[in-house]
Amino acid sequence: RGVDRGFKIGKAPEMYVFGKPNSDRTIKRKELMMCCRHELHIVLPDEYTLNMDQKGTNSPYSAREIIDGDAIKDIIQSIIPQGIVVDVPERRFLTKDETGYDFDMVIYLVVYCGQSKVLRRDEADEYRHATECEVEKHVPLRENRRGRLVSRPFPYYLLQSIIDDHTS
Repeated sequence: RGVDRGFKIGKAPEMYVFGKPNSDRTIKRKELMMCCRHELHIVLPDEYTLNMDQKGTNSPYSAREIIDGDAIKDIIQSIIPQGIVVDVPERRFLTKDETGYDFDMVIYLVVYCGQSKVLRRDEADEYRHATECEVEKHVPLRENRRGRLVSRPFPYYLLQSIIDDHTS
């Protein structure tokens, strides 16, 4: 009597949002969204860096659009379901001298946020896999960085401190 008892949530927990029927259930304030992140390492072949404004042979995007990150964000958002928002808040261009490899590379921090849909880690990992497959159609990826798990979910307001820790 008078004691809370535990209960099973099952294999597919759901978030119940109580509101008026047919109302907009998107999260209006970004700091309330839950997010997962991962790094995407893109290899830039010499022909890409020599012709920055020309479109690639396999891609409708130029090297400049790829390096700026807008093309990557568009590619990823096109394959992610409605209700999940993609953000690319951090990108680093590394030259051959900085990496020690015989190619230049760009490292993106990709963040998936649940706006009107609950974001779970296993779903975010599926998005990561789909992202890698889709981006590889346009530019080559660094093979030893593929298939790494996404982070645990975190609130969006912590993203800036994660970026600060990541870059320092």
